Amino acid sequence: MADVAEQIRGLVGPYVAAVGVERDDVEVLGGGNLRRVVVDADHPIGLDRITDLSRGISRLIENDDPFPGSYTLEVTSPGLERKLRRPEHFRK
Repeated sequence: MADVAEQIRGLVGPYVAAVGVERDDVEVLGGGNLRRVVVDADHPIGLDRITDLSRGISRLIENDDPFPGSYTLEVTSPGLERKLRRPEHFRK
């Protein structure tokens, strides 16, 4: 599953940077059936922005098609329950 998360990181990193947000985290959960991409920015990210990002990330993944079978893509921003994994998380 770590390989899948790394593939997603590589695919979406340049895209989210180009649209002015930060790829905060990528998780593969639910036995591999859920791909969660967490994005963050210096300003609040609203639902419309998450929707646009979700569509863009979905297109990227579908075009590259690195994952066999079906899965659910979840694009979200970190909330109060954010997992603190990297030094940047603690600084924020």
